[in-house]
Amino acid sequence: MSGTAARFLWIRHAPSAGAEGRWTGRRSDPHAVLPAPAELGPLWDACSGIDHVVTSPLRRARETAGALFPEHAPRIVEALAEQDFGAWDGRAYADASMPPGLDAAGIAGFRPPGGESFADLLERVRPAIAGLAETHADRRLAVVAHGGVIRAALAMAMHADAFSAVAFDIAPLSLTSITLFEDGAARIDHVNRVVV
Repeated sequence: MSGTAARFLWIRHAPSAGAEGRWTGRRSDPHAVLPAPAELGPLWDACSGIDHVVTSPLRRARETAGALFPEHAPRIVEALAEQDFGAWDGRAYADASMPPGLDAAGIAGFRPPGGESFADLLERVRPAIAGLAETHADRRLAVVAHGGVIRAALAMAMHADAFSAVAFDIAPLSLTSITLFEDGAARIDHVNRVVV
């Protein structure tokens, strides 16, 4: 690992209003359900020292970024929207589910009707992350995004296929720290760290 490095602090948005038990992708745009400001202290501390803030275009990510980084004007990156669940978006898990018996590769490659697979998401997100790493070399960058996007960032850091990342649990308001080096190497410092 050598050369300049972009330090990414990935933050999954706060829980989505009314989305419990439902497929909530890029077509859904519910509000974020944020903790009271008094409860955000540990998260603010963990997010200190950020140079730039980037967010998904979806409301739940933008609202979370505004609560965590009120002193920044976040840059919105369209490619960082959540996976498109197509006709499943907004439906209960019980009413729309993947075929039984899929292994990790099958899960990563499965496309809901009219939507995209996790593998598709990874290919959409990859150039956006590479561009951010190049633009923000030697900076600490906070990115407020979605569980699928953060799994894609982990797959990219590991130089792994999409199926290698589908098993990661990414909780709301959790922190995942990844450093991307100029020479193509990466370091994953922590995944799914919950402080509130």
